[in-house]
Amino acid sequence: MMDRPAALAIVFTLAAVAAGCASSPAHLYTLSATVTPSAASSKLSVAVGPVSVPAAVDRPQIVVSTSANQVTVDDFNRWASPLQDNLARVVAENLVALLGTPRVTLFPQTLSADVDYRVQIEIRNFESAPGKSASLDAV
Repeated sequence: MMDRPAALAIVFTLAAVAAGCASSPAHLYTLSATVTPSAASSKLSVAVGPVSVPAAVDRPQIVVSTSANQVTVDDFNRWASPLQDNLARVVAENLVALLGTPRVTLFPQTLSADVDYRVQIEIRNFESAPGKSASLDAV
């Protein structure tokens, strides 16, 4: 049978090894609207979505461009919600502010809605640098 000091030494050694193997916690990011909301002044209604993104960035991890033809998947920096949802939410928030209407809804709730305009977005290129900036090309 093992004596108490030897057992404690083994427990502390295993705890130290387990702590050394622990990975860094993931940081979660969201996109932010850029426009300050204005007073409601319009009766327009707008439906936003669906939003599509390139397959290379359609994942929880943030994909960072490291050169013209190379990207890196950052396992420790992630989107807090699916990128398509994040983009649609920000576009909707900006439209509310820019158009002065609270009548902006998100896809798929808008399939049967009677709206004045529908905004579908196809992201062709999306580049990000966690904690710094994100840029995109869309139609």
